[in-house]
Amino acid sequence: MPIFARDDIAPAARAYFDIFSKKLPKEILAKIENTPAAANALYLRAVLDELRQFGIHEELEAKASGYLSAPDLQTLFDRIITRWHLNQLKIEKINIIGGEPLLYPFTYDIIKIAKNIGFVTSITTNGSLLTKSKIKMFSPYLDWIGLSVDSKYEPIEREMGRRCGKHVQNALKICGIIKEEGIKLKVSTTVTKLNCKEKMKQFIRKLDPNIWENLQVSFKKGHNEDIIRNLSINETEFENYMRLWHSRVYSLFFDL
Repeated sequence: MPIFARDDIAPAARAYFDIFSKKLPKEILAKIENTPAAANALYLRAVLDELRQFGIHEELEAKASGYLSAPDLQTLFDRIITRWHLNQLKIEKINIIGGEPLLYPFTYDIIKIAKNIGFVTSITTNGSLLTKSKIKMFSPYLDWIGLSVDSKYEPIEREMGRRCGKHVQNALKICGIIKEEGIKLKVSTTVTKLNCKEKMKQFIRKLDPNIWENLQVSFKKGHNEDIIRNLSINETEFENYMRLWHSRVYSLFFDL
């Protein structure tokens, strides 16, 4: 896990708050800089997120002191979770999504801490970075893996953004490993013009997910419409696609 030098902690905190056009008082920056645990990048990010999102100005220094008195990452996360419960958010599950969450260096640490606290844990991934050793490493702490698979044909997968060229082959391989390690599997299929008439049932049976989720792609004006317009389908086309299947199908509408 990345570790900051002491002189880099305050500049990193300022740079993070600058992203949101906010500033931390000098007194709080000094406290952060003088907290040894804040050299841990994940610890620092967690504290800054709490202060950015939930800090009332008059209470900011007291809130910062409360978090910064946590001697380690586990204690800090316990305090954040307590705050969530006190706010009656009743969070029971943590799902890490992206982009691609396996590119993020802290994903394993977050999953491990969340599981030890008592959460149901999951990640949603395209699977390109999943290996047998990585799945095995995650398995004691990970309840679910969500895998994006849109077609049984590699050329269609490439057109839909799965550029590795072996996405289908890799999915068939890793789904078996996921199930062997006792992790539940959800396969998500985004339905577009490219695959809305594709017969996927036998292929999905080979993947053997606990849940198969079908998502309708559509576009919103001003949001990627030039890219998505040629891929989008209407509700009738999506309903026709859904009529091909009878069970274990969870349909959602998905706007890009």
